[in-house]
Amino acid sequence: DLKILSFPMKRLLFAVFLLLSFPVFAQGLYWSNPVAVAAGNVFDNDRPRITLVNGGNTALVTWGRSVGGKKAYVARYVGGGFGMPQFLNNGSNVNASSFESSEIAAQGDTVYAVYTTYPLSNIQVRLQSSFDGGITWNDPVWVDSLGSDFPTFANVAIGPDNNPVFTGTGFKAYSQ
Repeated sequence: DLKILSFPMKRLLFAVFLLLSFPVFAQGLYWSNPVAVAAGNVFDNDRPRITLVNGGNTALVTWGRSVGGKKAYVARYVGGGFGMPQFLNNGSNVNASSFESSEIAAQGDTVYAVYTTYPLSNIQVRLQSSFDGGITWNDPVWVDSLGSDFPTFANVAIGPDNNPVFTGTGFKAYSQ
C-alpha cells in the first residue's frame, strides 16, 4: 500500500533528519600540511596509492617509477614522516605509468600489494604480502592465469577471511 505522510509527520521526519545530521555538518573538514613521501627526482611519483594499517594509525603509500627502470615502491609513515622507500619488485620491472602501477590493500597488520610486470613478453601479475603492517615484505608470488591473454590493471582487496581478492583486465595479443 502506498501511503502519503501527513504534514505533521513530514515535519517530524525533517526535524529528526536535522538533529541527526547536525554533528556531521558541525565537524567540518580540516586539511593538514602536505607530507613528502619520497624525493620525486630519485623515486618518481607515478600513480600513488595509500592504505592504513595498525588500526588506522600508520599510512603505507605505494607508487611506481616509469623512468630509469620501472619500479614499484612502498613507504611507511614512521614518527612524523615517511621512512626510506622499499622496492616491491626485486628483480623485475613493473608496468608503471600515470594510469597503471602497484595497488595496495590492508586490514589490521595484513597488507597485500599487487602489480603487473613488464615487458609484455614476460608479463605477470605478482602479489607481495606483509603481516607486520608493512615493515617487512614476503617474496612476490605469481597470481594470474589468463592463458594467452596479457594481464593488466591488477587490483587487490582483502576478503573477510584475510585472504587477497584480485581483479584485473586481460587483453589479447594480436599478430599481424
